[in-house]
Amino acid sequence: MRSAAVRWRAPEESPVVSAFRRKMASEEAQAQYRRRGRVVEFCHAWIKSKLGLRQFHVRGLVKVQMEMLWACLTYNLQHWIRLRKLEAAAS
Repeated sequence: MRSAAVRWRAPEESPVVSAFRRKMASEEAQAQYRRRGRVVEFCHAWIKSKLGLRQFHVRGLVKVQMEMLWACLTYNLQHWIRLRKLEAAAS
């Protein structure tokens, strides 16, 4: 005897996801999100290409967090040095 087929039902969205969907429904929010994406993705691309960090070299959450912290510090220092040079050249 076969059992009745159980239909798959999508899980209910959390209130946070629902709020995000409502917020993103406006054209202004979508434009802002597109602008933000360019800024955020650049640093990720820089870390991947310049530092060669395409995968972590250690195991364990604490060690991975430390490796990512070093990568972010390196990016921020490089950015700061570049901005200082531009500022000095402008003066």
